[in-house]
Formats: sequence, structure tokens, C-alpha cells
Amino acid sequence: MRLTARDKLIIEVLQNQEFCFYKDICKNFFPSKSSASQSLKRLMQSGHIILEPAEKLNSHSFDDLSLSLFINNHFIVRLGDRHKLIKRETSSWRRKHQILLFSVKERLESLLKEEAVFEIQIRELRNTLHNGKYEPLPDFFIKGESYKLAVELELNLKTQNRYFQKMIDYRNSRFTHVLYVATHIKSLQRLAGTFRHRKYIAISHYSNVKEVISHRYGRQTLIQWLKEETK
Repeated sequence: MRLTARDKLIIEVLQNQEFCFYKDICKNFFPSKSSASQSLKRLMQSGHIILEPAEKLNSHSFDDLSLSLFINNHFIVRLGDRHKLIKRETSSWRRKHQILLFSVKERLESLLKEEAVFEIQIRELRNTLHNGKYEPLPDFFIKGESYKLAVELELNLKTQNRYFQKMIDYRNSRFTHVLYVATHIKSLQRLAGTFRHRKYIAISHYSNVKEVISHRYGRQTLIQWLKEETK
């Protein structure tokens, strides 16, 4: 079977993310449910992908909010037998990060009424910064009429130097706002200290992404912050 450009992109996404919800694959890669069904069925028959019930995921380590995603996502898509040799083992940390990221993505899409674009979809579309580097890759971004919001989910904190370098890259990029989502209160407090002089960066807690904290504007709703002039 000959793979189309779209087939190759779906396979590349699954190589990097281990699995995707069937509904997200349909929404992000196909113009209609019928065309998605036909194409994915062809990939399944050729052994490129596997369709499984979402309940098969080892979900004991995820919280109730993350598990609520499965109510509306009954199936997941994985790489098939033809890709076993190149399929990477996924750590429990990465698996948890992925599940929580889907939760953040769906809540922000619902709140902002815009579709999110994942890292793998923008890897080849990044702009080049003035110093010759590519602009940073967030976990995903959402573009509205007056903003381009980069979103970073932090399960574990990085070193100060890594944050400082990324802050500089974000400052020189086309992202107007950067939201760091922390999963623990202590992480939230440390990030608040790290970003205290950066008005284009805000932080929020995973359980309440509607509310953010920024150095210049204090505590406000995400929608209010996105209306602020940050650069």
C-alpha cells in the first residue's frame, strides 16, 4: 500500500506520542468523519495503525479530571505491527504528561473557542529567530485574532538556566503570550518566582486553567490576560 502525505503525518504523530484519541485524529487531519473512517480503515487493514478501546490504557495513575476524557473518547489509535521496530517505549512520566496535556488542551479549546495545534504539527513550520535558531516549540499553541498563545505543561521543573534561555527565545518569537501550567502548588510557587520579571509569561494550576497569575497584571482570568499588551 502506498502511503499518502497525510498517512505519513499521522504515523509520525504516533511515533512521537505513542497514541492519540480517535476523535482528535479525525478532527485534526480530515475534513469529515466519513473520509477519516475510510482512510483509517485502510491504514488498519495494512497494519500501519491499530484501533483500541480507550479503557485499555493503564490509567490508575491519572486523576479524575483526566479520566473524564474517556467519556467522550472511546477509542485510541496506536502504531500497528509494521512499525514495531521503530516504536519507542514510552515512560510512565511521558504517558501521564500526554493524558494531562489532552485535558488542558480540551479545556482551553472550549474556553477560547479556538483549536489547538500540537508540537508535532508545527515542527516544520517554525519561524527562525534573529540569532539563527528556530523559535521554541511549546507543547501546543492556540492562535486567536489578537494573540498567539504558547502552552507548556510542567510535571517536573527544569533548571533555571533552561527556563531563562527559553524565556529569551519566546521573547524574540511570534508568540504574544506564554502560559505555563503547573500540576503542583509548590511548582506553581517556584515558577512564579522564576518568571516574575516577564510580563508575557503567566502561570496557572492544572485544576483551574481559567485563572492565571502574571507579574505585571497579577491574578486575573486567562481571557482578560490575553487582551493585555504583553510585548
